[in-house]
Amino acid sequence: MENGMKRWGWAFTLLTAVSSPVVAQHGNVANPCTRVGSEAPAAARDWCIQTAQAVTSAQPQLGILLAAGNPILGAGRAGGGFRLGVLPQASVSAKLNLVQVQLPDLRSAGSGAGPMAGRLTAVAPAISGTAMLGVFPGVSLAPMLGGIGSLDLLAQATYLPLRTFGAGGFDESSPEMAYGAGVRVGILRESFLLPGVSVSAMYRRLGDARFGNVCQGTARTTSADTSQGYSFGQGSCTGSGDSAAGGNAGEFSFDLHNTSVRAAASKRLLLLGLTAGVGYDRWRSDIAFGFRAPRDPRFFRASGLELSSRRWSAFANGVLSLPFVALAAEAGWLQGGAALAEFDPSRSRFDPGSGTWFGSVGMRLSL
Repeated sequence: MENGMKRWGWAFTLLTAVSSPVVAQHGNVANPCTRVGSEAPAAARDWCIQTAQAVTSAQPQLGILLAAGNPILGAGRAGGGFRLGVLPQASVSAKLNLVQVQLPDLRSAGSGAGPMAGRLTAVAPAISGTAMLGVFPGVSLAPMLGGIGSLDLLAQATYLPLRTFGAGGFDESSPEMAYGAGVRVGILRESFLLPGVSVSAMYRRLGDARFGNVCQGTARTTSADTSQGYSFGQGSCTGSGDSAAGGNAGEFSFDLHNTSVRAAASKRLLLLGLTAGVGYDRWRSDIAFGFRAPRDPRFFRASGLELSSRRWSAFANGVLSLPFVALAAEAGWLQGGAALAEFDPSRSRFDPGSGTWFGSVGMRLSL
């Protein structure tokens, strides 16, 4: 038992060592807002800040749509499948992820609405499939103290129908598939008295997601500057219609690299089970964004910027276990983040510090 407690201590130390109390690292995202010239309308800088905050807040919310909570829905222990003869333990699962996305509203340029005012709220879906293959069952220290050090390999593919955000939202060119891989290490196998406990780590990647368009007409760039380590340019929107050629007040695009760590514990009673856990995510992106003032044909665009974020999350799963099949549901909450120094939440209906709810429903087939 003493050795088991030591292993628990090492697991906790490992989980906390990779974390940090800092929940966001904004990098140089808002730097372009200081470069809007005096010839531009005063509202242009406000829309720049609004757009910079939007991409900063969108990154972790889209990230948790990919990662969700439990990497294997309804399972909190390693080796969560049956063994058929000499074949390794394995399972496949499919689930629908839902995230309540909230962002500053960038769709108001044509209406003349004031910056820092609106909030866009939507429920974003994703469908993911995960395969698990057990490669080591772990060791036992006592009859009811086993599964220690077991190892599972994880692979995941996720489909994101981002176009369900509708017109003025994510662009049709946004990627619809993300892929990930990782491992799950068993800390303790579930027994009559003790829960099953595991720690997992996964890496996921998504290509460039694009939101909004400052020019519905033709965008003509008139200048560009790379002297500060990123590209900053301005131009004008041309085309039929009003002088601004339509479009949004802001646009942004970013790719996504996600590293997630999850610690989960599970316990079953007859056919019903409960899994609860905590998660820690790090996201990194190369971003670009553009902005302009309402009813003004001039726009500004910046690219080559970097953004990283860190968030804690918590989740709980309920599961109904049947022979070879489990039906499960998940509810979770993602920590909010600090606002950009230039963004004033008191002037907006959007609060960057508020958390994000997410959930999943799905099924798991164990072999």
